[in-house]
Amino acid sequence: MKFLNSIFDKPYSLLKFAVLLGGCLTIIVLINPVLFRDSVNYIASVNAVWLQNWHTAFNITYVPFLFVTASCFKLIGLNALQSLTLLSSLLAICTLFPAYRILSSFMDRKAAAWGSILFFLSSPVMDCSFAPLTDSGRFFFMLASLMIIIDFIKSEKKILLVLLGVVYTFFALTRSEGIVFVGLISLWFFIELLRKDRCWKEWKKCCADLWLVVIPLLLMLILLLPRLWQMMSETGFPALDTRQTWAIKAFLNKIFPDFVPTDSSIITYGSNMNYHSFWTDTQWHCRYWRNFFTGNWFPYTAFSIIGFYRIIRDKQWHHFHTLFCVFVVVNAFIYMLMRSCAGRYFLINTFFLMPFTIYGITFVWQKVLAMCSIKWRQQLTTFLPCFMAVIVIALFL
Repeated sequence: MKFLNSIFDKPYSLLKFAVLLGGCLTIIVLINPVLFRDSVNYIASVNAVWLQNWHTAFNITYVPFLFVTASCFKLIGLNALQSLTLLSSLLAICTLFPAYRILSSFMDRKAAAWGSILFFLSSPVMDCSFAPLTDSGRFFFMLASLMIIIDFIKSEKKILLVLLGVVYTFFALTRSEGIVFVGLISLWFFIELLRKDRCWKEWKKCCADLWLVVIPLLLMLILLLPRLWQMMSETGFPALDTRQTWAIKAFLNKIFPDFVPTDSSIITYGSNMNYHSFWTDTQWHCRYWRNFFTGNWFPYTAFSIIGFYRIIRDKQWHHFHTLFCVFVVVNAFIYMLMRSCAGRYFLINTFFLMPFTIYGITFVWQKVLAMCSIKWRQQLTTFLPCFMAVIVIALFL
């Protein structure tokens, strides 16, 4: 009993427990992998790196960072499927720490630890994070960039700007839509600097803060130049993959109807709809919005609604709540521009709604404990987390 209490009472003990749980899940998926449709293409890219088939390894359909990184695990005897699964699982486990760091910047540390763990243990998030996919890379690099900005705001260490530029690059080369999130994150970075310096009307300080935001972006642009040059050579557009070239083509065709791309068959790869039929395809849009609204795992949704209401009623609203709501709204339209509506693209909403989920769970938990005797309170507090972990693993398996 004392051992269990020591685990669940301390934030870092909770994180260690989650890492241990993640290690067990990693072993399970290495033995019995979880495959998705896109996994086949990703595995082929890893194999292409090993075979030095550079045209396939650095193909224009997918950004290549995770595939090249996963190929390094061949050195320890893993095949392509196991390599990509292991890398995805490691990134999923590492996501716990930036998630905790972000939430603890405006929440109680124990609540922040539970928030990062509940995001990690969300069944759909686990399904994709411990599979040979790129979603765990999206989660990790997005949250890592937010964490670095929070640390820079507090410490002002210039080396963090360099690290931020590198993380931006990895984010964009893991998921091409990351470049859009980088723009949004940079805007938030600038606003945070202005809030800290209180210099909304002093243009010299505003310019100095703006330069701090630009430095990581310039570094990212320099590091992305090889990929941009490759795409420019093959498609005629400086983009990161074919989904972006489609978006550019659609935008230019809307403004300039006579615009003709370099190679339309490449640029429209993966799309069976023309620009106008896309916007009138009600079946596609129904699927898109259904996946968006179910991006937050359904057991959490009720708690998120309760938490949203209680935060407003208790006047506990923080500007981070506003930021997270903006991220959810932006996430609703980024993938529409790229004609992508897979449900796993919206799972990051689970994290951005987690502050509301935790507040709602805390409110309900306090109500439950208030109705129990002291003896039952101790037993519930000790064994309920263990029961939750067992249920989540059962759902995963």
